[in-house]
Parts: sequence; C-alpha cells; structure tokens
Amino acid sequence: MSEKLPSQAQFWGIREREMHVLMVITHWFNGNHLTIRDEKRQLGTHYELPLEDLFRAHEWDYESHQQAHERLLSNDLLKEEYVARRKIDWSPTEQGRQAIRDCLKPWSDQLRPWWADEDESGPLFGDPNEGTLHRKGVETAALVFSGVSWAYDIGTGRSYGIERYPEDERGEACHDVHIRTNEHTTNVGIEVVTSSKNLGHLVSKWHRYQDRDRRTLWLFDRRETACRLWNKLDARGDFYLDGRFTDYGNWSAKATNRKIWRSSQEFRGEPAGDLVQTVTGLLEGRANTIHELFEDYHSRN
Repeated sequence: MSEKLPSQAQFWGIREREMHVLMVITHWFNGNHLTIRDEKRQLGTHYELPLEDLFRAHEWDYESHQQAHERLLSNDLLKEEYVARRKIDWSPTEQGRQAIRDCLKPWSDQLRPWWADEDESGPLFGDPNEGTLHRKGVETAALVFSGVSWAYDIGTGRSYGIERYPEDERGEACHDVHIRTNEHTTNVGIEVVTSSKNLGHLVSKWHRYQDRDRRTLWLFDRRETACRLWNKLDARGDFYLDGRFTDYGNWSAKATNRKIWRSSQEFRGEPAGDLVQTVTGLLEGRANTIHELFEDYHSRN
C-alpha cells in the first residue's frame, strides 16, 4: 500500500495510522478472507474479532495503531455495537463509511471481494448505506446457501446462481440476495433487516415482495423486529394474524414462522411466501438451519 494520503484525508482528520486501521476493517467488512492463527476467517462464517486480532492478518501491529483506533472512535468514525451477540469497538458509522469511500478509493482493487464485478467501484462493495450487521447478514446468507443441496448443482460442482444486491427489471434494488434453485424448488430472495425504526418502509417492502415469483427469507436483527412487522401488517389489515404477537422475547423463530404460515392459510387461503430467521441464528446454525426451516415450511404449506 502506498503511504501517500488522499487529499480528503485531511478533512476527516485521518493520518497514516488511521488509514491502516480503516484498511484492516474494510478488508473484513467486504467479506475477504483473513488468515489468523493458521485459520481462515471471514465475515460470513465467523464471529467478529477484536481489532487487535484482525491486525494479525496484516503487516501492521495493533499496538502502534491503538491510539489511531481511539481517535477514530472519538471522531465518531467508528463505534461500539453488538454484532451477532459479540461486542466490537470498530464498526464504521455512517460518517466512517463515507470517510472510507473518500480515503481508500485508490486501494479499491486490493479491497475488492471475489464476488464483486471488476467494473464495480469501491472501496466498499454492496449497499452503500449498510452497517456491519447488515453486511454480515448478506454475506452469511450468500455463503450458507451456496452449499444447500437444492441450490447446488452436483454435476457442475457449483451453485445454480447467487447474486448479491440484485436489481429488478426496472433497474431498482430489490432483495439483498437472490438464490436460484433447482427446477423442483421455488427461487428464494433474502432480505436482511437490521432496524425496526421505520416499519412503514418494511411494510412497503413486504408488499413489493408479494408480487415476486420467489419466496422471501427475512433475516432480522432479532425476533422482536419480525413480530413488530407482522403486528403492523395485521393492524393495517394487510395480513391477518390469529392473534397478535406479545411478549416478543418468548417467540422462537420456529414458533414465529408457524404462526405466520398458519395465519396465511386460515385468513388468506394460501401458503405464505415468507420465512423468518435472524442473522445470528443463520450464522450459528449454517446449512442445518436452512434445511430445517424449509423442511418445516414445506410440511405445513
């Protein structure tokens, strides 16, 4: 990496060591492999690590960058947050992601994940507005589904097709991930939801996906968000539930799904096109979670 700082770095108060910190974070954030203690790790397969451990995969040492890390936190370019039940202190804020786009663009090719097109500009790849948990949900879903039997062609040894951040026929963003399956199974769209602040926006997305020729797997930050969305749909008369969700913490993903599916059969007279899970649940359960979820769905719809 050239040590010459882009002109935008001065605006953000970023010096050489801050640049190194952001490079380490962005490499992980984009879903690239890191080898740490002889083990390959990446965003979609492992829990987040402390920043000092992420540094082990790079040429720089964390000790000489600790103060730069603290300055990035103080300047609100990084923040503390929980990601899949792990607390980290290096998650890029909205301002931090803009600083990364402004300052790390010359190193986009070094930071490019394998799935990104060559003509796609970096240094962040994917949805420009997504935070760490959303990025993790997308990457985890794409990697898990790449090995699911009905989305994998044994003959060619490859998946039928996995597209991150696809666009619809109008060139507009739709699901976060599209999964193409075999001829006996309906294609799947995956929508990662990491905030319940704007339920109206989620309702609009739900309506939009009802017209798609694929089932939607919703990956939520927590089960409470799923319960709140379907309660909102019920209150609006868009999707009637056989009793609204209460005591959100008592609802497992399995119980939530079965209530949604049962309600669709009872009040709509048709199978539901939606399945629910959490980012953490998928990260921890991997392919077994998907197999059990879809087997349960097909046995009840």
